Amino acid sequence: MLTVHELKRLARNAAELMTLSAELPAGGIQLELLTCPLTSIYDPNGMGAMFFAVLAVAGQIERNYIREKTLEGQVIAASKGNHARRGLVAGPTQHRLLSPLRPPGERRSARPVRGRVSIH
Repeated sequence: MLTVHELKRLARNAAELMTLSAELPAGGIQLELLTCPLTSIYDPNGMGAMFFAVLAVAGQIERNYIREKTLEGQVIAASKGNHARRGLVAGPTQHRLLSPLRPPGERRSARPVRGRVSIH
């Protein structure tokens, strides 16, 4: 028995999910789904197979939509100058030189002075 929390966690796309759902019963392995409209042991016969296929395609559509929206967000952020990278790293010498520029109480961060100096 193979137990899966969510159907979308079983495979990367609908084609892979359908292939896997056919191979498991052929190998004598039952598929148990814990959360989704098919919560139970998957029956590859009749209406169960059709409903499984519909859910597989719906999951693929959801993954594609999330990916498209993520890419759109990254493009918009990049156009505004945000390139989703880690914060800039400054060494001890840079921190010593920047400390007079920092607001009182700000100890080691270069963020408050980033706009006034060039840090690469």
